[in-house]
Amino acid sequence: MTTLVTCPKCEAVYRRREVKAMNRDRDTFECCGVVLESWNSSRFPMFELVTPGTKPYIPEA
Repeated sequence: MTTLVTCPKCEAVYRRREVKAMNRDRDTFECCGVVLESWNSSRFPMFELVTPGTKPYIPEA
């Protein structure tokens, strides 16, 4: 099953799908410094950029 995930800052759109691995994986997926998802499991998401962000990303000072 695939779903779409959108960054709240730049509005980039990612296609998200889950994969299963033999070993546990612990990681996060970030865009513009915002954690969109974190996991600690043998089932984890894979993300593919569908549409680049339309808003410029300006890091906070």
